[in-house]
Amino acid sequence: MRVRRRGATLLLALLFTVMATTAALMLTQLLPRDALSNRLATRDLTGTLVAEAGIRDIMARFASRLQAGVEPLSTATASFDGTFAGWNWKVQAAADSQTPPVGGGGLRMYKLRSVASLDGKERREVLCWLQAGETMAKYALFLDQGSPSLWDLLAAPGVTTLKGPFHHNGTLKIAVPDPVYTSNGPKPFIGKVSSAGFDAGSPDGFTYMTTTGYSAPYSSANGYDKLNGEGRNGMEAGVAPLPMPTSSLRLKEAAWGSSAPATPPSGVTVNPAGGVYIGGDADKVEMKVVNGNAETTITQGGTISTVTRVTDTAVGAAPIGSRRLVVNGTESVVPGLGSGVTFCTGNIASLKGTNKGAQTLAVDFSAGKSIEITGNILRADTAAGSEPTSTRDKLGLVANVVRMTDDTSLLPRTSGSVTHLYASFYCFDRFEVEQYDNPSLGVGRLQIFGGLQAKNKGGTMTFITGGPNIGDCLSGFGGPSGRGGMRLVSDPTLMTDPPPLYPASEKGKMVIRYWKERNLE
Repeated sequence: MRVRRRGATLLLALLFTVMATTAALMLTQLLPRDALSNRLATRDLTGTLVAEAGIRDIMARFASRLQAGVEPLSTATASFDGTFAGWNWKVQAAADSQTPPVGGGGLRMYKLRSVASLDGKERREVLCWLQAGETMAKYALFLDQGSPSLWDLLAAPGVTTLKGPFHHNGTLKIAVPDPVYTSNGPKPFIGKVSSAGFDAGSPDGFTYMTTTGYSAPYSSANGYDKLNGEGRNGMEAGVAPLPMPTSSLRLKEAAWGSSAPATPPSGVTVNPAGGVYIGGDADKVEMKVVNGNAETTITQGGTISTVTRVTDTAVGAAPIGSRRLVVNGTESVVPGLGSGVTFCTGNIASLKGTNKGAQTLAVDFSAGKSIEITGNILRADTAAGSEPTSTRDKLGLVANVVRMTDDTSLLPRTSGSVTHLYASFYCFDRFEVEQYDNPSLGVGRLQIFGGLQAKNKGGTMTFITGGPNIGDCLSGFGGPSGRGGMRLVSDPTLMTDPPPLYPASEKGKMVIRYWKERNLE
């Protein structure tokens, strides 16, 4: 028995020895593979960091030049290189077709290809689309200075006045009636409300009306939840200001197709490389959709010019993919659909109609020119009163002042009339309602689907400050319910796809819009 047990013990010990030796041999074979794998993973990570360092370097380089008002690229493409952590990086930067010096757009896009190299060999690549600047079209409402004597916003109870982001470059002043905090209806604001200024005497940095019947949201436990669809997080003061573009030059160039001559001809000019250039004042501009094509008729005294963007149906001698210009019955055809920008050197005394396609209509706001609205401005892809869901038909309107006419035969001011404006309005000075303070003209209803950006707060309405109908509009234009200010609804697609050459803050933050990595080994 002892022999058998001793033999079994020896056999078991031998078996354990063999197993241990085998495991050790296997471990010695696996360790180099794991070490190699770790080294490769570390190198991939380092390569990514190096390529990213190149991207970050270009972002800082471009941002500093834009802050100084200098174009980051002097040519359509450029190459940059540097070192990081013993590696080398090289970035190829290319401006897209809407970016200076190629296209002249305020919202700038750059394609960046950053390659990280080690020991002279390309190891890692990062592809990136970089957005420089911020389109003003993203804002349902933007105010640069506001007004020292007018409140910026009135929050009517149970009415959504503002849907989309709002920013004020000064200190925001809000009038919030007490019933807002007990209303179970829609919230007045849906989206981020922010200001660059900060009221040190206010708990959240905004200035609130505190006369009888009004109070700040912090006085109610759920005040912010009743005021804004995003709650307290939707209200932020002391953020970075966003400068407004001050020049209409790029719009003028986009309409002409290059630098316009010092004395451009009067009347309507359509150039192959540009859009539509209107020399002088326009008595009337009316947009229509005829046989699926966008048609714009411009009246200047006894001259009537009609421009058709032929997208759906050939018309006259103009094939699909061209533009047809008819001046007092005389036809000409211009190849291509153009830039989508119409620029008028003078004032537009009357504008209305239905837009199709992506277009921007601008007057020389740098020279103080204005546009007067005399009817509904609709879009062909959206029923009047509905929020846009299509991205096809977008319109930008750019002027120093945009006015709503006081001719009530054109724009009635009654409880049963609703004016719909489907456009983004960039007003270098203000958006105003003529005779907004004349009660004898009545109260109209107004909805803007797109957004409104202005330096100053013009006259839009007055409101009753008391009683059960607090916030009811006394004269001018109110929302669709007749309460509060006009309704403003932003189109979220305009944040990344604004109307052509729509003003953008070139000194805004830089945003990475696309990012993809891959190995080159």
